Amino acid sequence: MENAESLVGDTSTELSSFTSDEDSDIESDELASMTAKGINHLCLELIELKQASEVDFQDNLISNYSSFIRVYRETEGINNEVMQFKYHLMAQKQLVRNLMDNDCLKIVSDDDQMDAGLDESMLDDYNPAMSFKTCADEVLETLDNLLFEHRLEEALEIFEIEDGDSPKVKFREDISPDVWMCYKSDMAERRVMLADKLTLMADNTRVSAAELQKSLGGLSRLGFDHLATRLLFKYYHTRIATGVSNLQSSSRSLPGIYVHDLVKYVFSMMSQAAKSFVVLHGETSPYDSELMKWLCEETEAFAALFIKHVRSISQINGGLSTVVDSVHFAMSYCSLLERQNLKLQPCLIEHILPCMETTLKTHFDHFKKVISIVTSSDVWFMERYLVSGMLTDGHSSLVSEQHLEYCLLTNSGRKFVSLLQTVIEDVASLVSIMGSSILEELMDLFTEYIFILERALTYETDDVLEGASRIKVAESLSQKVSIIANLSTLEYFFSNVIRTLFKDVNQLKIVIDRDMTSVSDICSRLKAYLCKQFIQSIMSNEASCVKDYVDFDLLQGPMPSLPYQILFLEVRKVEELAEDNIVEFDWLVSLLTELVETAFDWISKHDETWATDHKNDTTDQQSDRLTQFALDMQFLVEIARRGGYLTTNMIDRSTDLVSQMESAIASSGFDLNRYIVDYEKVANSATEAIIELEALVEKSQLLNEDFDQLDDEEYQPHSSINSPNSSEGSFETTEDLLIHDFEEDEDEDEVEDEKITDIGENGPMDTKKNLHNVLTENSDADEKSGIKDGEFEEASVTSDEQLELRKIRRDS
Repeated sequence: MENAESLVGDTSTELSSFTSDEDSDIESDELASMTAKGINHLCLELIELKQASEVDFQDNLISNYSSFIRVYRETEGINNEVMQFKYHLMAQKQLVRNLMDNDCLKIVSDDDQMDAGLDESMLDDYNPAMSFKTCADEVLETLDNLLFEHRLEEALEIFEIEDGDSPKVKFREDISPDVWMCYKSDMAERRVMLADKLTLMADNTRVSAAELQKSLGGLSRLGFDHLATRLLFKYYHTRIATGVSNLQSSSRSLPGIYVHDLVKYVFSMMSQAAKSFVVLHGETSPYDSELMKWLCEETEAFAALFIKHVRSISQINGGLSTVVDSVHFAMSYCSLLERQNLKLQPCLIEHILPCMETTLKTHFDHFKKVISIVTSSDVWFMERYLVSGMLTDGHSSLVSEQHLEYCLLTNSGRKFVSLLQTVIEDVASLVSIMGSSILEELMDLFTEYIFILERALTYETDDVLEGASRIKVAESLSQKVSIIANLSTLEYFFSNVIRTLFKDVNQLKIVIDRDMTSVSDICSRLKAYLCKQFIQSIMSNEASCVKDYVDFDLLQGPMPSLPYQILFLEVRKVEELAEDNIVEFDWLVSLLTELVETAFDWISKHDETWATDHKNDTTDQQSDRLTQFALDMQFLVEIARRGGYLTTNMIDRSTDLVSQMESAIASSGFDLNRYIVDYEKVANSATEAIIELEALVEKSQLLNEDFDQLDDEEYQPHSSINSPNSSEGSFETTEDLLIHDFEEDEDEDEVEDEKITDIGENGPMDTKKNLHNVLTENSDADEKSGIKDGEFEEASVTSDEQLELRKIRRDS
């Protein structure tokens, strides 16, 4: 029965368990989903609590930080006292242990002698070496435990106490040197072990700056200052190398951005390294030289990267400004280290200066080619250009008062000024670094332009340098004068720019003065060349140049020699350049002054040959030539007086030359007493000659205008040229007009002479006005006598007169 009941019970149990398993599976799925949600909700709540606790912790930390620091500083001294007390307890413990081990403590006697014997035996049995060994073992065991547990700060404190007033020092006299040295050797081993652990921490690539500083401070406290310094430099060198590598790997489209980031990163790391060094060793340290050595090495490494970057900037256009900006960034950030008494600019300049000089020369060579190109198209005519903001001296005589911001320059001169301004703006910030190189390149650039002007002025265009452009030769007088005026303006401008640019560089003042003097000498030499060429072409080629001027045979009365008359007409052309705004008036006056003085120089070199060539002439011929020579000299003086640039030197030169001529003639046997030159008459003749030449030129100009007007009328569509026989009639009528014109001139010679006298007294301006009136009256007489209602009246002239008129018309 029992078995049957048990069997039934087991079966029912199995059935119930099977049923419960199915129910439990269903419930477990439900519970699993509910549990997951609950766990998720719980995690969210825990995260919120963690965040809130972190915020509270930070707030508490910030609020209690000052109190914590104060307490921490107060406990620093207590720690030392605790360690000393601990050593004292250890010593007392050893004494107690010795007393307990002593056999004399087992004997108890009330006898005073036995007590005295007991005290003496205790003192006799006291062993200092044993006490020292026990204390040393205690310290070494403590250090081993601290090193094993990586409690490095506490281990450092023990070493600091051992290096200071340790209680064991009093045992040194009572123990053998071997025992003491053995103890010191054991302490040194553990000191090295602690230093290795601190080095391992500092040498870790993932160490933070705070942990690094703590490890290096521990090494310094242990006495490993050199190792701490080396690890500090290694840490920051690694950071600099890693940062530079990251900058190089990152793609930057603009080179200026890369170099700016590079400069900023490298010098900021160097600054942080210097600050960490001060924290480690203090403001003054015997390792300061090592810091400067390391900083110079890092500066040299940066200079190598900088040079590589500069060389990678291959473009010429804008490349100089980019390089200058890069140098400016480097010098600016390098100068910030001077606040920490770190002067690294000389080191940086020393390493990048050769590269900068090469780059500067490359760009200036390109600028020279640009100047050669722009001058190849210059036709050497002056125009007024805007140079606002470029002239530093507002009182320049080269700039008129009405237009202080304009200058007269040729096309290439204006482009040279623009190029110079751009270059100055680019290199201005480098003057303090490489002022001598910049000055040299600027001087070479200006000298190159002067050389081009000299070639254009002296016809030296065949020998063209390789790569240089062929330039146009200045053929006309106005072109030559324009070249010299352009050069004078640029000389003044260049001198002002250079002196302003280098005004703060005192060591270059002597060099600048020398260079500016050299430039001025070159400009003066070209100006003198123009004057000599001008005078020599007139004085030496008398026969060939006559045909280019008016018919001097029409002049009456005593006249200077033909070359001097031509010189006067050429000088008038030069004066007209100022009236046409081709050159500035003040500068033109200086040029004309030098022209006349050059004429006197040329005469002084040739007057002796004049006397010797005519030594066989008769007395009358000699006297006539002396009078003619005096008239020529006075004529030169009157030319200068008329133009307003007469100087005392010119008058003295004229007088001296006449005296020298008199002496030369007298030395050839001519008696000066037999013929006296009337110098007053010579002076009057010179003045009248100028007036006659001006009148003749005015008439020639009016005739040219009349001929031009008649030529224009001949080609008009509705003129009488289309009618039969109109061409020949017009030609004859033109000749009739010229014949009548010259007949009227002969009839009015006396009237003109009277007006000429008045002109000579009233000066050049009244001369021009009176001449204009005379010519106006002549033209009115022509109209009354020769022209009526558009028809020409015929006049009877001889064939010789007609030929003469044809010659005048052809020459005109």
